[in-house]
Amino acid sequence: MKTAEMVYKITLKKDYGLTDRLIKKLGKPNKFVKNPHYKSGPEAGLYSIKRVENFLKKHKIEIDLAKAARPRRIESACKAVETKTQILIDYAKTVQLIIKPLPKTLEELQRIASRHASDRYGIDAREPGMSGIASTIRHEYTNYDEILRYFKGKVGGGKVQGGSHAYNTLRERLDADIDRLIFQKYTVGDGVDAALREIAMKVYDSFDSEDRSSVKFINNRIIVAAMWEDAAESICTNLNTLGLQSYPLDEDGYWYVCVDKSAEGRQNL
Repeated sequence: MKTAEMVYKITLKKDYGLTDRLIKKLGKPNKFVKNPHYKSGPEAGLYSIKRVENFLKKHKIEIDLAKAARPRRIESACKAVETKTQILIDYAKTVQLIIKPLPKTLEELQRIASRHASDRYGIDAREPGMSGIASTIRHEYTNYDEILRYFKGKVGGGKVQGGSHAYNTLRERLDADIDRLIFQKYTVGDGVDAALREIAMKVYDSFDSEDRSSVKFINNRIIVAAMWEDAAESICTNLNTLGLQSYPLDEDGYWYVCVDKSAEGRQNL
C-alpha cells in the first residue's frame, strides 16, 4: 500500500520483493501513523519511496538473489506440508481404534443416542437413526475424540470434504468398524450359534461398504436383498466361490439370496 511518497511494510514485500531480512537491513520506518485497518491496532510504519529506491539500487544483486530463491522456498514449504500431512495420514491408518463394550440391546443404545442428541442439539434434536447411533458409539464408546485431540493443530489433521487428510482416513476406518459391530451384535445377535455367526460375518465382509446394508439376518437365516433375479444369481455365484451355499428366493417379485448351509428349498422369510 502506498501513500503519497511513502509505502507501508507490506508493499516492500509485495511490490519490491524485499524479505524480512532485507527490510531489517533497510532500517526503521521514516514515520509511524495510525493503523489503517484497526483503530486499536499498533501504529503502522511508513518508508520513504526515494529511500527504498536508493536501497534497491545499492543492494540489487542481493535482492535479485532473494527473488530467485522465493520459488524454491515456496516449493520446499509445500513439500514440508505434504510430508507432515502424509505422516499424520499414516498414523490415522495404523493407530489402534478402541471400542468399549456396547449396551446389550439396540433399544438401550437408542435411548443413549437420544440423550446424546439432546445434549448436543438441545430442543433441535431429532430421534436418532442409525447414523445418530453410530455417532453416539463414535463419541461415547471409542477413543475417537482422544485421537482428534492429538490431530488438533497439526498439518493435515483438519476436516476436508472429499479429501484424504488424516481426519477422513480415521473416520472411514472407525465407521467401518462401527457398522460391522452393529451388524454383528444387534442384527445377528450374541445368542446365535457361533458357526452361523461366522458365516453371517463372512457374507457381510464379502460386500463393499456401500452394499453391506443389503445383508440381513432374519429368523436365524442370512438374507441378502437383491431386487432382481440377475442380481440374485450374481450374488449366489460370488458367495458360492467363498464356499457358502446360497440360493435365490422370489418373494412377490422381489428377489433375495438365502445363505444357510442347512436350509433346503424355498421358505418364507
